Amino acid sequence: MEKTVKDKGVFGSKHFLGIPVVIFCGLCFFALAGFAAEQGQEKVKANAFIKLKDGGVVVGQVLGKEDGNYRIMTSTMGIVTIRETDIASFEDRGELNWEKYQKAITENPQTISGIQDLSQDQEVIAIVSDPKIKEAIERQDLDYLRTNEKFLRFMNNPRVKQIIQNTQDTVESQAK
Repeated sequence: MEKTVKDKGVFGSKHFLGIPVVIFCGLCFFALAGFAAEQGQEKVKANAFIKLKDGGVVVGQVLGKEDGNYRIMTSTMGIVTIRETDIASFEDRGELNWEKYQKAITENPQTISGIQDLSQDQEVIAIVSDPKIKEAIERQDLDYLRTNEKFLRFMNNPRVKQIIQNTQDTVESQAK
């Protein structure tokens, strides 16, 4: 049986169910983080990456801080208020660098191994093999993916979350 993750030895040539791994994981990360959705007519530009003490992550634009509470405009939840005491770490990111994520995905053996394991999961295969989802991934249609129940179920898969976390950890360690 042929593995669904292929490596042809060229940067960016790894595939997951026929989709370049870099595009696939990048879209997963940005969809989960809520990076590029529209809010009204304006794009929400993420300038903060916030890890919460409960393990959650919030990415968005800082609107302000008052009485120990941050107001953050997110692409997926709108405006949220986060108590400073609930924050494990807060990073001002300016704009997120796509190239960092490409490198983190393709050069981390743990991430690639996680993707290989994920490619054997029948539920994941069924979701990602859906022609509409596959087309949306290929055309980078984040609006469609964020509203598709199957894709959201995929994004909530613990292994997918772990792959995304591994990628984020790699990016953070490269920044140090």
